[in-house]
Amino acid sequence: MDNIFGRVAALAGSQMTVTLTEPETAQGAVRIGGMVKARAVNLDVVGTVAAVQLNNGGPSLHSIFTIDLLGEIAVAADGRQQFSRGVSHYPLIGTPVYAVTEAELKVVYSPPLLPSIGIGTLYHNPQQTAFVLVNELLAKNFAVLGATGSGKSCAVTLILSEILREYANAHIVLLDLHNAFGDRAEVVNVDNLQLPFWLLDFEEAVEVLIRGGTAQEQEAAQAIILKDAILRARRRFAGAALATTITVDTRHHSRLPSCCVLLTRRWEDWITRIRRHRIFG
Repeated sequence: MDNIFGRVAALAGSQMTVTLTEPETAQGAVRIGGMVKARAVNLDVVGTVAAVQLNNGGPSLHSIFTIDLLGEIAVAADGRQQFSRGVSHYPLIGTPVYAVTEAELKVVYSPPLLPSIGIGTLYHNPQQTAFVLVNELLAKNFAVLGATGSGKSCAVTLILSEILREYANAHIVLLDLHNAFGDRAEVVNVDNLQLPFWLLDFEEAVEVLIRGGTAQEQEAAQAIILKDAILRARRRFAGAALATTITVDTRHHSRLPSCCVLLTRRWEDWITRIRRHRIFG
């Protein structure tokens, strides 16, 4: 039978405060990062110990634990215990709090039903594998932080290797400034990088394509002709249904030969108008 080490003293959103009542039970079993549980309705609310402090505001000294709530362990329809993140029911004030058992720890850290990868073991339980949800990880920004030599590159290598091992068709773009992964990847640099023409916005296209002539000629003539040709080429490829939504900066597929034809026509028209102006102007 589980041994009580404390009782719920306060609840606030994602945290629970527990007052220590059984120091002998808590010793060695409950520490920073340790997992505890409290009963709520027909399930167990679980959380990790985030802070411990000594409260001397009353007639006697006693320890106060701050618990970060993680989720719930409930019995599924097939009779198995199942862990889910988030808390739907909170324990009442005064509810006994216990340290989780090894079996319950395995329920919390069991391989999830969603796509996941194993990245190591738990610090408090080296026999238990720690998993990361792949979709949750890659759907948001995250950082791997640490001092020099702490193993940041090794951690990133492990995560990427596990993702590629489980999902062989995955594509990962890595900006590797120190060439730490050069022997494990296809290296793309300024010498072999090839970008499709349609990926450039108008400002980038001007920087790449316009060469020669004075600054005034580039701005007044060449840029105007290029802008019109790019816009026409992109709208032509998009079709009538999407043409009105395409701007010169829209990164939409277009064919470079089509743009070249339009450029030639616009340039010929421009030269013709200049010659007429000189003759009749």
